[in-house]
Amino acid sequence: MYMMNEEQRARLDEIDEKYKNAPDYPLNLVQFIFGAEIKNAQIVDAEKLHELIREIEEDVLGTIQGAVYQCLFMENRGLYETAGYLSISAEWVNSLSGEILRKLRHPKRSRPIWDCIEHK
Repeated sequence: MYMMNEEQRARLDEIDEKYKNAPDYPLNLVQFIFGAEIKNAQIVDAEKLHELIREIEEDVLGTIQGAVYQCLFMENRGLYETAGYLSISAEWVNSLSGEILRKLRHPKRSRPIWDCIEHK
C-alpha cells in the first residue's frame, strides 16, 4: 500500500481546505462520471449530492487514490500537473484515475448520484 510523505499529506490538506465548499465541484465530478450524456445538468438536491460524494470519498478511496481524486476532480489539474504536484509518475496517475472512475461509475454508487441531478 502506498503511504504519502509529510509534504504530500500537507498538499492534500491544503486542497481539502481550499475546495471542500466549491460550488462547481460536484457537477464537475458528475460530468466525469456520466460523460457527455449530462452536459447541461443542473443539481436538484445539492445537499444530498454533497453527502453522497463525501460518503463515497470516505468509503471508497485510499490515500493515494484520494490525492489523485482531489487533484483531478476537485482542483481540475491535468494528468502531468497532478503527477508533478504529487511527485508520482504520470502513468500511475492515469492508472489511478481509471480505478477511481470505475469505482464511481459502479451502479451502486452512480444511481443515487444520478437521482440528485436534473438531466436534459
